[in-house]
Amino acid sequence: MAWVQVVVAVCSAVITVTGWALASRSQRDSAGGPARLGSTSRHLVRPVELPPSSGYFLGRDAELAHLSQTLTKSLGLEAPSAVTISGPGGIGKTTLAVELARRLADRFPDGQLFAHLTRLRASPGDPDAIVTQALTDFVNALQSQDKTVPSTLEELLFRYRTLTRHSRVLVVLDGVPEELDVSRLLPAGSKCGAILTGRRPVAGVELPSEQMCELSRLAQGDAVDLLRQETGRDEPMLLELADRCDGHPLALRLAGTALAQRPQWEPHPLSNALESIDHPDTHRPEPFDAFYAFLADKERLAFRCLAVMPDHQFVPWMLAAAADVDDDEARLLGGRLAHLRLIERYSPELFSEPRYVIDEAVGEYARRRANIEDSPVDRDSRRRRLRNAANQRRSQRADHPHVRRLVFPRLASGNLGEAWIGARAALSAARETGDLHAEASATVAIAEVSAEFGNLGEAEQLLRRSIEAASAIPPAGARTDDASAGAAALGPASGAVIDGESNGKGPVTTATLARAHRCLGQVLRRNQQWESAAQSLDAAVKLARRDGEPGELVRGLTERAVLASHRRQGGAAVADLQEAEALCTGAGKAQLSTVWWARGLCLLQEGKLDQAAQALTHARTHAERPDHALSLAQLFYWSAVTELGRENFQDARTQGTQGLIAFDDMRHRYGAGRCRHILGLAALHLDDPDEAVRLLQEAVETLQTCGDPNSLREAQLSLDRALGALDSRAQSASSEARVPRVAPLTGWGERLMRARH
Repeated sequence: MAWVQVVVAVCSAVITVTGWALASRSQRDSAGGPARLGSTSRHLVRPVELPPSSGYFLGRDAELAHLSQTLTKSLGLEAPSAVTISGPGGIGKTTLAVELARRLADRFPDGQLFAHLTRLRASPGDPDAIVTQALTDFVNALQSQDKTVPSTLEELLFRYRTLTRHSRVLVVLDGVPEELDVSRLLPAGSKCGAILTGRRPVAGVELPSEQMCELSRLAQGDAVDLLRQETGRDEPMLLELADRCDGHPLALRLAGTALAQRPQWEPHPLSNALESIDHPDTHRPEPFDAFYAFLADKERLAFRCLAVMPDHQFVPWMLAAAADVDDDEARLLGGRLAHLRLIERYSPELFSEPRYVIDEAVGEYARRRANIEDSPVDRDSRRRRLRNAANQRRSQRADHPHVRRLVFPRLASGNLGEAWIGARAALSAARETGDLHAEASATVAIAEVSAEFGNLGEAEQLLRRSIEAASAIPPAGARTDDASAGAAALGPASGAVIDGESNGKGPVTTATLARAHRCLGQVLRRNQQWESAAQSLDAAVKLARRDGEPGELVRGLTERAVLASHRRQGGAAVADLQEAEALCTGAGKAQLSTVWWARGLCLLQEGKLDQAAQALTHARTHAERPDHALSLAQLFYWSAVTELGRENFQDARTQGTQGLIAFDDMRHRYGAGRCRHILGLAALHLDDPDEAVRLLQEAVETLQTCGDPNSLREAQLSLDRALGALDSRAQSASSEARVPRVAPLTGWGERLMRARH
């Protein structure tokens, strides 16, 4: 029975995950950890939202020192301390603001918030849209996760002021639009600070002149130093390039990046390229010409197409339409421009389609180059092709791919890579056609694949967003004129559709919510959040009953049974398993392996190892079919766990090896890493510490890339034990003593239990 405790503690990263991080965080809070924000006691790490540093900082030492002194000397007075940084686009306002915020971060221990206001979308019918978006982000970052974010501007303002009134928070507002009254975004506390940047002095904030800094271009020496840092070269040609950039920081960085990728260029080719830039009599050479000279012809065309992109951002198909090239070439060109730092590639979420953001100053230069080099007919043709492509994609509602066809069969058969690709294709299609039902279910599917890969944190985030968005989708027949609102709520994750062929016409919200709650309950169970998991699984079962889909109901009941066994509710587990088994009639027999898997885990949790082994063997007989490859691999893993608990170490090795082979065939790194963990433990108890160390090192290396820190931690503890056994063998070998066989229970097992609780 003691071995059962060790097995459950060590091997069940899938069904019981340690809460050591939360416990240590609570201890930190009680010992005077993160400061209080307003009247809310935080149990989260303070928000630090500053962008990464550029790596070096040149030519602004005097401004930095002045702003630092000005901002800090007025802290604690009646109002929050604030400074503004103004200047033309690309002059270095953001770089200076971020460097200033980083150097003063210790003065604001309750957090540093950052908002790039030019990237927030203004609404013609809502002049407060930017303020509302920024406040929503700030409040969400400052308050505890168990609180909801207010929905109205008035409530947001009240919550924001409450959270910052007695705190020490630094707020950086970058790219403040000229017409925006920014006073509502300033924190309320007198010990707070604010750094604001804009092309002109910021409206809505009256500051003395000493708190306002207007940037000018860099001196020649600083400009050459910047190019030297960017290129790694120290040649006279840098002086010529610095002069052509006229001390403009952004132009210098872009030209330096382009030159660094052309190490073969010498002074004469550079001079010839610079002279080749066309300038009509009405246009003077300008700093950005320096980087444009380095571009190839197709890169120049793609760059000029940036002039027609709406809202300073685009996705590859938009560039394909504007440049009149195919999608593959557009992706290559977009990637090339991003590599040259002319545009910024980002994915709003881990699994989303890449998007590109255009710096405002770069976009303005693209428009000027297009006006110089392209005829009005060419520019109009680009806009027309882009508009036609957008309309065509919106008209393809009935043709988008579905999850039922592209994801779930592939996932069950172990084709994880294909499931992933299908999921991304389905979500992209759903977003482009504005099908909110398909998009909601797609995000659930991508979360399920993510959880299978071991990335529990990302899966939980996507599932919570999906539940919130799906709950807000209008019922069938309801009309909405703003499909993009639902898309924004979901975020451009990437994904697939769920149990239902929505095709933009019928609601699949009930099935979507049932699956989302069930997957969330599984993730929470694996994270040992029992009460929250129970709420999600209760909701999943209720929704599945309403939807009338027996397959999802069986999955919900079996998950809830496993959770009930962890909560020592054996009667509830038995009832759910009996109902699930009764549903497995006819076509439902394919799910009998799921029922017997759940029964085996419940028996394992209860310490009935012999019965658990029999149940898992029975489950394998139902899963030995091509479309159940993933289930079969998981059953081999759990059979190995059970045999380890029964001290049948050779059988544990056999079952674990079969699981490892199955997971390796599927390229399932997370499953393979967990099987190596079990095999390492079996080798350790078969008196083979060398093999144990090898397997456990491989397990640790694999799990480091899977996003499940708790499974990784368990493997590291096992590796420590194996290394200790290996050291003991080495010491004993010198005295010709045989290494004693590892006992089933050791001080390590007790240490592990203490670490878990």
